[in-house]
Amino acid sequence: MKYTNHTKETMKQNSLNLLGDNPNHTFFAVTIRPEWSFIKSFRNLNEQTTIAEEITKNLITKYDAHLISHPNKPKNHHLKIIHHNAIETKTKSGSSTPAHSHGVWGIHDTHMEKWDDDDFHDRILELGSFQYEDQTYPLRKVLHSCWKEPFRSSLIAKTYPEGWLDYCYKWSGDKDENKMWGFIHSPDDNKQKSKKEMWDEPHTTNKQLHTGLRQPVPIPTTTLSSKFGTLQTKTHQGIHQHK
Repeated sequence: MKYTNHTKETMKQNSLNLLGDNPNHTFFAVTIRPEWSFIKSFRNLNEQTTIAEEITKNLITKYDAHLISHPNKPKNHHLKIIHHNAIETKTKSGSSTPAHSHGVWGIHDTHMEKWDDDDFHDRILELGSFQYEDQTYPLRKVLHSCWKEPFRSSLIAKTYPEGWLDYCYKWSGDKDENKMWGFIHSPDDNKQKSKKEMWDEPHTTNKQLHTGLRQPVPIPTTTLSSKFGTLQTKTHQGIHQHK
């Protein structure tokens, strides 16, 4: 009897529903890989996975802040990026790899002209920052790459929706106790706060942010000292499994 991974199939269907229920969005396959040297400086696998999640969420809120005028006003919540992202620590073949994310992002059609501008993406990646706990880092120091590709209708294309989702969720429900897998998604009401980082526009009052953009901040060498057992935590962003 063929084994069916019900967790994987449910997540695939939920993401297909996301695509089908939002005709005013253009959807992309997205892979976000943190910089190897940065994420490996945190020796605890649990913390590495958390950082991969935070980098993914950080990048999404940055895009929201620069795509949308007044993104935190309720009337503009429908314009925010809608997304499903899987966080994994294994390659397709099952070998270990630094935590990274694969997902689907929906960009509202009113923002596609700006989204298609390569300079827009380059400026965010070059001038943005990432804050973790009490440290602020230039985004270019923590993000290795952000690959994004529009979905194709061809069954043989890598970004055919069902094929991509099958790849995204390949380790969902995995029983490997030495690896971790997580999932984050846009809140149902999309009320997550977005803060804009100002560069050639009126400056933000966040002084720490500008400090982070001007000069590197040392990467911390401390790691979590506690031992983690198997647990599951839920937040408004989704489910994250710790093993």
